[in-house]
Amino acid sequence: NDDAISYKSVAIGQINYEEIKNQQLLNLDGLTNISSGLRQSIGRFIKEGGSIAIFPNKDINFEDYKSLCSLLNIDEYLAKDTTKQKVNKIFYQHKVFDGVFERKEEKINLPQVSSHYKISNKNNTNKQSIFSLEMGDDFINHYTYFLGDIYLFASPLNNASSNLGKHALFVPLLYNMALMSFKTTGLYYS
Repeated sequence: NDDAISYKSVAIGQINYEEIKNQQLLNLDGLTNISSGLRQSIGRFIKEGGSIAIFPNKDINFEDYKSLCSLLNIDEYLAKDTTKQKVNKIFYQHKVFDGVFERKEEKINLPQVSSHYKISNKNNTNKQSIFSLEMGDDFINHYTYFLGDIYLFASPLNNASSNLGKHALFVPLLYNMALMSFKTTGLYYS
């Protein structure tokens, strides 16, 4: 219920690839497969300054996701891990937390994860880890590619995999992602 945000949900079979370029932030939520047409549209969207948040399905097609990650020059999903863990590291300085915290909290309630995908660690030059898990795996990574921003989540957005979707940090996290995806032009030129 915010005038700054206009949310639209579209089923995977009803996506109009031409409309993607008119969006600011795409949330890929729970896709098992990613078609080559969707991958190409996402690639163009990111290069032109769009932002994307990728929430995997509980059972992904690893080859489709590997192709998308390779296209976007980001780390890829490796394997599913069903070890229950808590998020234990938060990168407070990340721009997505601007205005969320007054100070670094020592005893903060962070999300819990029942199932997640391990993420490769080969694209460190354009990666910032926003959340990390107890055993050292990344939980949410931020990448920049050309003019765009990519947020790679290690877990599906469902209650069986994690409590992130119901956690107090979820709303400010997604809200700030959406606000930051709006690219502003310069107020003046000299």
